[in-house]
Amino acid sequence: MAAVEQHGPHLPVRVDAAINAGILARAVALMPDDLPALVLPMLPIGKSNEHHAFPGTLSLSHETLARLWIETAESVHRAGCRRLLILNSHGGQPQVMEIVSRELRVRLGMLAVGCGWGGVTPMDDLFSQAERRHGIHGGEIETSAMLALHPDLVRMERADDFVPLSVEMERAGGLLTPEGRVGFGWMAQDLHPSGVSGNAAAADARRGAELVERAPPRAWCGWCARSRISRSSGWVPEPPSMPADPLLPVAEPATATLTLPDGVVLAADVWRPAGPGRHPVLLMRQPYGRAIASTLTLAHPAWYAARGYIVVVQDVRGRGGSGGAFHLFEHEAEDGAATLAWAADLPGSDGRVATYGFSYQAVTQFLALAGALRGGTKRPDAIVPAMGGWSIRDDWAYTGGAFGLAGNIGWVCQMGAEAARLRGDAAAFAALGAAARGTPWSGPVAAHPEALAAHATDHHYFDWLGDDPALWDRIAPARRLAGRDLAVPGLHVGGWQDFLLDGTLGAYDAFCTGPAPQRLLIGPWTHSPWGRRVGSLDLGPEAVTPVDTATVAFLDHVLHGCEDPGPPVRLFDVGARDWASFSEWPNPEPTALYLASDGLAATAASGRLVAAPGEAGEDRLVHDPWRPAPVAGGPWGTPPGYQDRAALDDRSDVAVYDGPVIAAPLQLAGRVAAEVFVKTAAASHDLHATLSLVEPDGRAVTLTAGHLRVVEAAPGPRRLAMRGLCCTLYPGQRLRLSLQAAAWPAFAVNPGTGSCPEVTPAMQAQVIVLALRHGAERPSRLLLPVLG
Repeated sequence: MAAVEQHGPHLPVRVDAAINAGILARAVALMPDDLPALVLPMLPIGKSNEHHAFPGTLSLSHETLARLWIETAESVHRAGCRRLLILNSHGGQPQVMEIVSRELRVRLGMLAVGCGWGGVTPMDDLFSQAERRHGIHGGEIETSAMLALHPDLVRMERADDFVPLSVEMERAGGLLTPEGRVGFGWMAQDLHPSGVSGNAAAADARRGAELVERAPPRAWCGWCARSRISRSSGWVPEPPSMPADPLLPVAEPATATLTLPDGVVLAADVWRPAGPGRHPVLLMRQPYGRAIASTLTLAHPAWYAARGYIVVVQDVRGRGGSGGAFHLFEHEAEDGAATLAWAADLPGSDGRVATYGFSYQAVTQFLALAGALRGGTKRPDAIVPAMGGWSIRDDWAYTGGAFGLAGNIGWVCQMGAEAARLRGDAAAFAALGAAARGTPWSGPVAAHPEALAAHATDHHYFDWLGDDPALWDRIAPARRLAGRDLAVPGLHVGGWQDFLLDGTLGAYDAFCTGPAPQRLLIGPWTHSPWGRRVGSLDLGPEAVTPVDTATVAFLDHVLHGCEDPGPPVRLFDVGARDWASFSEWPNPEPTALYLASDGLAATAASGRLVAAPGEAGEDRLVHDPWRPAPVAGGPWGTPPGYQDRAALDDRSDVAVYDGPVIAAPLQLAGRVAAEVFVKTAAASHDLHATLSLVEPDGRAVTLTAGHLRVVEAAPGPRRLAMRGLCCTLYPGQRLRLSLQAAAWPAFAVNPGTGSCPEVTPAMQAQVIVLALRHGAERPSRLLLPVLG
């Protein structure tokens, strides 16, 4: 790392880069041949704004420089590098180097060592103590180095004894020094009008050559390359090199069919290791066409087959190449149970069957188990459900009693478009595809889009709107498996910004009541994709999905007795940009922050989150159905994920309560809730809560959210269950709670009349005024899962 900046009338602007390159070249020449060190290209431009007054200076801000260094380190981390030496030759950026080194440790687990050649090179016998203390820029030391490395670039006739201000300050006995224990902010011309500090006229090439010879990077490189710091803490020996298990050749996929007792034929693709041998079966049942095979988020079936599994991807009844009529989830228990028994007897199978898949394919795993338990037939030997529903009604169709409008319409249009494709209806396919990608909300009743009524047949949408308890009894795994022996090992996969997170946690909690070991992995992701960029945040390379490798490690452990894959609960810490391990789902005693304001939390965003209830007060929140408050990010936003909602918080129909600035790192992990005392004359209303992380630059990034529909309010506070999270907060950040009476179009606008929002014409909606009350008698509060 270098800089391009003035070095006085006698030296070029490339001094820092030239000295850096010369010292590093000498260090590399002295390294042993077997030292596993790679030299990266120099980054020549640094933070040099203290030299802005002089032509020829190029400078980056400290924010841009830190991002450049971090992203460069992330690139080499992806290539397998875990130790990094940062060789810096510019005195204006050690602080940036220290911050970057710490960030690389926190985000990537890397050992990053910051090294400035001038600070550790022994020079007592080469240059005077005064010069070492005051000659900090373009003086005797740097000029000597340049005379040794590039004498043709030095104009010694212009060199002088540039005595800096620091000499006079030292004589006066002051504590302040440009570089020392008590420093101060300075520009180069503050120290000397020329921008140089030090006796350049006394420089010579002999001492410069000796300086280059003594520079330490060769020793630092050797130490860094042969040392290792663990991801958790402490020093550990370099692990021995172990050969990876060889991958198996994979045969071309074959189509296999299962004829059910009622004569319906189900089609499946089978991917298997080539050659002799028996292997466990890995089964997925899905409704989107088996060629897709959940590759939206998971590795291709061939990847799993190469690792010793016979992978079966089956079209469910009425979808893809399978016969019969499709009815959402209705046949998955009986059909899934029959498929488990059939898969166990496939050629090459060793009789064991594990299931995997994401979203709908997670629910088919639960229902297949329910069917097997009911019929007393083959049950799965392990399950790997990812981002699926458990109760279906309360973790998929509805949230807090409110029907998920945009999400459910988008999904039913997608399912309807696939049905139109199968029957060859091009017009319906086009209309439903367009509606799925951007539902027009211009109809008299938002929950009844015209495209769905005109083009979709045999769908579940109005059944879900009808909310018949008998429906949920038939299709919900939570009800089908209630009271059953859930003795099946499971790896449950979720995402903090996935709208089905509550389903993932509900299934995990239920299976934890059984005797079989359960594992939980929650990443930072939305429903898809599972990458490092989630919404507007780049969460670094650790956020890239580990689910496929974790799945194989889990199955190898459960089915083959291989080594334990580590802690049973792994949660991605969004603040730390890394994974945190737990022995179980964290459930700390909630820490409360109480709402307080001067009555202007909505109109002036002046609400506060405080440690104890204050004086009685309230904030009036006015909801206008003509301009309902939207959603920014989170599981229901468009787009979803970690989005900046600062502009949304400026609306007068959003009440904002900010917590104190964080003074020391604070980790949150677990479920979040808000309890709000509300007074209103409306017969019904909605309340939407968002917890966001406010950065020092003003961005308010959505962390989690919750929604509640209130028709007949019980006495006491409204309790909004928000989604779980894991996030470490750092100094300078703060938390924010935002409350609003709508979350459009994620949920239908509440008309305020007590009638169902999904069937009420928009013109009947009323203005709703909510009085959000707080204080000792009505202690509205935010409940946080604070660890430690």
